[in-house]
Amino acid sequence: MRLIIRIAKNELRYLFYSPIAWLVLLAFWMLIAVDYFFRLHDMANVQEIMLKNSSPNWNWLPVTLTGKLFGGLYKTAVSYLYLFIPLLTMGLISREKNTGTIRLLYSSPTGLRQIVLGKYLGIMLYLLMLVAIVGIVMIMGVVDIHKEDYGMFISGLIGFYLLSCTYSAIGLFMSAVSIHPVISAISTFLIIFLLDRIGLLWQQYDFIRDITWFLSLQNRTETMIFGLVISRDIYYFLLIACIFVSFTIIKLQSGRESRPWFIKTGRYALVMVVALLTGYLTSRPVLTKYWDTTAAKVNTIPPELQKMLTTIGDSSLEVTLYVNLLSQSSVIAFGMPELRNPNYLSKFWDPYLRFKPDIKFRYEYFYDIDPQTADSAWYDKFPGKTIQQIAYKVAERKDWDISQFKTPEEMRKIVDLKKEGNRMVMLLKYNGRTEVARTLNDPLCWPDQLLMASIFKRLLEPDKISKIYFLTGELERDIRKLGDRGYNQQTDKSIRTSLANMGFDIDTLNLNTQEIPADMATLVVADPITDLSTGVQTKIKSYVDAGGNMMILGKPGKQSVLNPLLQQLGVQLMPGQLVQPSYDETPEKVICRASPNVEKLSFLLEGTK
Repeated sequence: MRLIIRIAKNELRYLFYSPIAWLVLLAFWMLIAVDYFFRLHDMANVQEIMLKNSSPNWNWLPVTLTGKLFGGLYKTAVSYLYLFIPLLTMGLISREKNTGTIRLLYSSPTGLRQIVLGKYLGIMLYLLMLVAIVGIVMIMGVVDIHKEDYGMFISGLIGFYLLSCTYSAIGLFMSAVSIHPVISAISTFLIIFLLDRIGLLWQQYDFIRDITWFLSLQNRTETMIFGLVISRDIYYFLLIACIFVSFTIIKLQSGRESRPWFIKTGRYALVMVVALLTGYLTSRPVLTKYWDTTAAKVNTIPPELQKMLTTIGDSSLEVTLYVNLLSQSSVIAFGMPELRNPNYLSKFWDPYLRFKPDIKFRYEYFYDIDPQTADSAWYDKFPGKTIQQIAYKVAERKDWDISQFKTPEEMRKIVDLKKEGNRMVMLLKYNGRTEVARTLNDPLCWPDQLLMASIFKRLLEPDKISKIYFLTGELERDIRKLGDRGYNQQTDKSIRTSLANMGFDIDTLNLNTQEIPADMATLVVADPITDLSTGVQTKIKSYVDAGGNMMILGKPGKQSVLNPLLQQLGVQLMPGQLVQPSYDETPEKVICRASPNVEKLSFLLEGTK
């Protein structure tokens, strides 16, 4: 160990004998400092404008100011490593070959492993200086930011240093491969670029997809930048560094031995196999550990949602993703195998796998057209074609394998998704019960934590599912109609904020001909135009007296329609209309904020006051 440390000191000393190490430190410091001040200036302007023209309680939520400022700064710092690391490592081994000292190293009693580890330790010590530069900028951030999030600083530095060491291990190996420093630098850049992009290659093939995704450097530091340290990412950086350091030792060992090519190749293969197996084991959800360093735990699902997943316990939770090739939804690409690892599993399901690592995932691909929801758009686009021919044309155009898609007949034997309009959905199965998690027609595609909480609640407590009835019979607003008076957005399953996606069952109720249902959780009286009959008012009064919930919505000028009902409850709509004159809006648009007590209603309403 002493010899390794001595070699590391000599390597670090030699680095500063050349101008490259000094220039890298100076350039990195200037680039990071300038980037920080530009970002700080822009954000200060935005904050000043928002505070002057918005509510005095405006803040940077849901992203903290620390995350907003340093998230971009970290990414900029990481991008500079592409240039600087190849320059720093290009002469680590090639220098010894060019000066002839490599022969002395081969003949010395010092082992090759000690030489390689010493040189690698030397460059690791140098990288701590780059980390120190980022740390100095963080100290400046402590001065500039009120109530800064220290945890994000820690995780960001960890990610930055691990990535730097990984790049350096690649550069060390390429320096051993070529005697020309320039070629070593270019090769290092190409290998880093390849590892950064390999996760996008061959993702449509099941076996290859997981291998290329494991080897990919893409977005490995993204979670750390925003305050979440995941053990599988730590293991990844360590394994990749070990792979290339081992490759360097094997390369130098092969240079002083006369061995058949297959023995040399076998050594490289053995290192790769051991690394892949280790990576596979350490990336299993059940072995993955998480550390949310943020003060507000913004990378962790709320405690109530954690409790729901814990309640499932050892019981199996199966999630099946159904993807329709001919869906009218614009988000179908999110469900294809190419985005399974980088998006569906890593970004959407990973926060839930943290607390329920044994979730089973299945995938079904099919093509079908539901004339009631998708009308005849496909037939208009492909006149005279059958559904099979249309599916073939669409798959061919998108370069997807049509053989992976089940026919409508095959799919209907498994599940009938007509009620969902044959859209891309997830079916969650638990203890014999099934609930639908829908994808949405917006850029996020997947349901957020609020929607997932409602889905898990329906799975765990099916007897407590709330059913909302909208009153009809007096020309109320219709839940199936579009337009200014339509409430279709509350029942449209493709809209994120609809009640249908919030865990509610929705139906209509005409009290002129029907009685109050026993399963009604809330009655909505939505802006009736004609007067409510005495019988309807009596039924509503009895329902409210029994402890029922009701929401009444009225329009200015229609107080006389609702007041007979409201007066029985001890309230009434006052004549006139509230107005709020402003520079940007017409007076009838009133902007109001929820009271502080609203947060006590549900954890999902935190931050709305």
